[in-house]
Parts: sequence; structure tokens; C-alpha cells
Amino acid sequence: MANRKNYVANVPRAWTVLAADGSSTAGSYPNHRHAHRTASDYSRKKPRGRWLPPTAYGLEEVVDDGPHGSVSRIHKSFGTRLTTGAVHSSSARSCLTDHFAKIGMSDSFPTGLSNQALLKARLKIKSSDINLAQAFAERAQTSRYVAQQIDRMAELIWKFRKRNFISWRRYFQGKNLSSRLLKDLQSEWLALQYALRPLMSDIHGAVTTLDRKNPRDQYMVTVKAVAKQKYRGTTYHSESGSNVVTEHHSAQIELNAVAFVRIDLIPDNAALILASRFGFTNPVSLGWELTRLSFVVDWAWPLGDYFDQFDATLGYEVKGFSSSKFLRCSAKLRGTNWSDAAGYNYVCNWDASYYKVYLDRTVSTSVPFATLPSVKNPMSGSHVMTALALLRQACSF
Repeated sequence: MANRKNYVANVPRAWTVLAADGSSTAGSYPNHRHAHRTASDYSRKKPRGRWLPPTAYGLEEVVDDGPHGSVSRIHKSFGTRLTTGAVHSSSARSCLTDHFAKIGMSDSFPTGLSNQALLKARLKIKSSDINLAQAFAERAQTSRYVAQQIDRMAELIWKFRKRNFISWRRYFQGKNLSSRLLKDLQSEWLALQYALRPLMSDIHGAVTTLDRKNPRDQYMVTVKAVAKQKYRGTTYHSESGSNVVTEHHSAQIELNAVAFVRIDLIPDNAALILASRFGFTNPVSLGWELTRLSFVVDWAWPLGDYFDQFDATLGYEVKGFSSSKFLRCSAKLRGTNWSDAAGYNYVCNWDASYYKVYLDRTVSTSVPFATLPSVKNPMSGSHVMTALALLRQACSF
């Protein structure tokens, strides 16, 4: 079922051109103002005190207001040509193409950002940020109680057996054998009834409670990771092409892209979890760490983190996984004045705006592997100097 809040709206905008000779023409562009919203059907109620599996969801909202205002083309010999209303048929989004290329971002979600968040989340599973002691606190308390009661019962049984041998020897040496034997048997019977049997009952109840505990509610561990990419600034576009009206303008752009990963886990094998943390279950990662100059390579190409996440979920039961992509793009364009070689002066007083919100959440019951990360941009001067310093230090060993 489609979301009832979805919509598509296209609104025309009129234009008028007043020529230098006083004649005028008029018209309109049909889709000069455009807006739409597309979202998944989304309706759920979260019960209190219970974990709810993540739900897949998607949303896209776009508002595009094309170039509008006025443009005057002035020539000393040929007079002035004035355009008002919609100054060109192009959309605001089409005017942003060159600006996006300059800043290295666009209104599409950045490639690799979700992988960065996934890699962070998988590495966080192996870090000490997860308090396994807290996750197993209740289970450990119950287990200790069972152990203590078993020790107590064993001690009583041992004393009973030991007291038997001593008492039997005493019985045969004593004169009143029957009365002493009857007295001791009555004492041991009372000990059995009011000590051992209640202990055994307590142990049975504790073990049953431990076995019936729902690990999904009691011992769940949640790992979250975020990766961000932002831009905020003003860029300029100046190019003499066929579209002389909108080829010269500035754009004030604000971009915010966020990748969010959440993993819900149940600690299933504490020994494997600790072995994974200490590197015993991942020979590839251990071998890479022992490789000479590996830390220099990791600075530009983080292979170490990539190898280290191989056994991140070892010892855990994956309850739920979700990966969310969020992007918000806001841009305001404004025409700039310019002159061409033919002696025409363009006075541009037009504006345009573009707004987009994008959200996509995918879910799974398994945690995917992070892909091989990309190489960092080596063009920065400071990056080059740092790399040379690391390399020199490494080679001096």
C-alpha cells in the first residue's frame, strides 16, 4: 500500500520578453516549479519494555524552484532586452551540476559512506566499549548461587559420609550400640529432610530460572556507528555557452550525509568473544600487524581495520541489523552580472532554489562484511609530509 502522504506537484511559471524595439513575447514553462514526496508505508507501535525488530523504510522529498526574476541584456548600439518571470526553462537542479563537481559531493548519497559506518560498527563489537560483565550480570549471579548451593550440598554429604565411618567404629566399640545407632540415624534423617532436600530444590529452581531466561530481552547488546560527510559554502560558475542566461551564477550549498548502522547482538559464547578480542581467532589480522611497514600502509589504506573485522561477530547471535542512509541538500542560486566579447552586458537578478531529503533504511538478520575501504586522498601536502615521515621512521628500524 502506497503512503498516503506521497504527492507529485508541477506548477508552470510564465515568462515575458520585452525587446529593444518595444515588442514583447510571452509564454510559460510547464514544470518550472516541481515538488514530490515518495515514502514507504510506515506504521508501527513500539511496545514498552520489548525489543522490536528494525523496519525497512525509504523516503525522498524534493522541491525544485527554477531560475526566476529578471535578466537585462544591454548593448550600447542595440538597446536593452528584458526578460522577466522564468528567465530560462532549466531547473535549479540542472544549474547545480557543475557546482557539485567542484565540491566533490552531490545530492546522491556518497559512495562508501555506509561501508565506513559498517566497518566502525564491526570493529566496535570487538572493542571494550561493550560491557560483557553487565550483559551477563544476572546470569552470573544465578550461576554463582547454584555453585554455592552445590558446594554446600557436597559438604553436607561429605560430612555425612565421614561421620558414618567414625560413628560406625564407635558403635561397635560401645556398650549401648542399638540406642546410639538409632539416635544417629534419626539425626541424619532430619538433616536429609531439612537440609539436603531443600538445597536440591533450590538448585533445581535456580537452574530452571537460568535456563528459561529469555536472552533476547535480558542479555542483548546494541552497537551503533555513524559516518558523516558535510559541506557548507558558496561556489561560482562562469562559462559562456549556449545558455547565456544561467551560465553565470553563484550557489550557496549545504550538504549533510550521514550513514548509521545499528547491530543488536546476544552474547552467546564468552570464551569465543574474549578470544576474538585478543586476536586468537583471526590469523589474517595478526599476520598483518606483524608485517613490517603495515602501519604506514594503514595510514593511507586502512587494511588493518578491514582484516580486524573478519571475526567481529564471533561468539554472538545476531538479533537484528539495520543500515540507514540520510542525506539533506539545500541550495540557493543567484545570477551574477557579466559581459561578453560582443559588447553585451548582462544584469542578472534571478534566483533559484533546490531542496532534497533522502532516507533509506535496510534491515537484515545477519551482519554483512564491510568491503575493502578506499585509499585516502594523497593530494594534500600535509598528507604527503606525514607519509614521508612515517616511511622514514619505519625504514630506520
